[in-house]
Amino acid sequence: MKMIEQLLAQESGYFTDRSVLEIACGGAELTILAARTAKEVYCIDIERKRVPTVLNEIDNVYFKIMDACNMEFNKDKFDTAVIWNAVGHLDNLPRVISESMRVLKPEGVLLICASWKLDKVIMEESLLPFLDERHYSYIVKNGKFDVIVIKKL
Repeated sequence: MKMIEQLLAQESGYFTDRSVLEIACGGAELTILAARTAKEVYCIDIERKRVPTVLNEIDNVYFKIMDACNMEFNKDKFDTAVIWNAVGHLDNLPRVISESMRVLKPEGVLLICASWKLDKVIMEESLLPFLDERHYSYIVKNGKFDVIVIKKL
């Protein structure tokens, strides 16, 4: 949880008073912490088994079982979408990025974050070349955890 707190502090402008989507939320640690300052947080995962029941008690949090490759949200719904330590769990990352861009508002951002070595390797070896090839506008921030910020134009 400490690294998630650091991420939320470092990137607070993307969370505070924003409509946020956490993709592949797993145990929803990021969702729970982001809900403290975000306007609303939707979190999705392909299954419910790791999602804590405490989410039901947080007024501005909404969990949905959903495939990140085919989201059921309207276009231009969220200010921020985030993937935290889940890159290695996503079968079709290019499709997830495309869907994320669809549900983001104009000028919205997708944050792809990794503290795990495997996710960092995937980001470096596969994701960055894909983003370059597709001419996405992004910046990379390296540290204890790596963050790729992709802006919807």
